[in-house]
Amino acid sequence: MVCQCGHQDHDWETGICKFPGNCFCTEYKELKSNQSVIPQHRRYLEQYSKIEEKVKYILDNIPETRDMKNKDFVFLYWDLVHGLNIINNEVIRKLTDPESIRRCRQALVEHEPDKYGPTKEEFVYEKHLKENATYQYVMEKYL
Repeated sequence: MVCQCGHQDHDWETGICKFPGNCFCTEYKELKSNQSVIPQHRRYLEQYSKIEEKVKYILDNIPETRDMKNKDFVFLYWDLVHGLNIINNEVIRKLTDPESIRRCRQALVEHEPDKYGPTKEEFVYEKHLKENATYQYVMEKYL
């Protein structure tokens, strides 16, 4: 079963969505393998006004995004929030600044790494390597 809202965490016996926010879903249907929950995510993302809220929603509800590179995450954000399917000058002007998306994601990961950080060990290791290399570069260059 899947809820019409697209949220993952439900109490199927009582029919209550455990999404930490305003979710009033009451309609359920059998999940088929080719069904997409992207339209439901888009509908819920429309309710948020701040970039940080939208980034948090995506990281909470689509756990695979925690392992994405920043560029991939930004394009997914643009697709979910702006319905990006073609690129032209008019579309580009309406898109959220990619640096704002990256900074919001970075802040969430820094404050709650277990909840919003990478889930795969290889990504955690890669992140630590980058942090150590940056630290070493700064120490050698400026001290």
